[in-house]
Amino acid sequence: MLHKTIYEYKKYGEESIEKKDKGGRWHSYMSYEEEVEFIKPFIDSAREGEISTIDEIKKVFEKRINKTVHKTTIYRLLKRHNWRKIVPRPEHPKAEKKTAGI
Repeated sequence: MLHKTIYEYKKYGEESIEKKDKGGRWHSYMSYEEEVEFIKPFIDSAREGEISTIDEIKKVFEKRINKTVHKTTIYRLLKRHNWRKIVPRPEHPKAEKKTAGI
């Protein structure tokens, strides 16, 4: 990294050090704000008690961008917006275990 910086400084001057084009999401389907707008209806329906599945969100997403995407794209989108899967436990962890056949 240091050698690249020195090379660019010698070749392009001070402007090469001052540029700030590194980092960020360069290959995204939507901007962060568009993603917020996209998942808002799903969040609103979840607040009303409805269940949204990855397959359902994926279909709407693909229709919006006119491309097919892998499921992990949707999982990463939801993680970026702090949406996590909350599932109720089948039983309380301190409940007495039922014995079979007695």
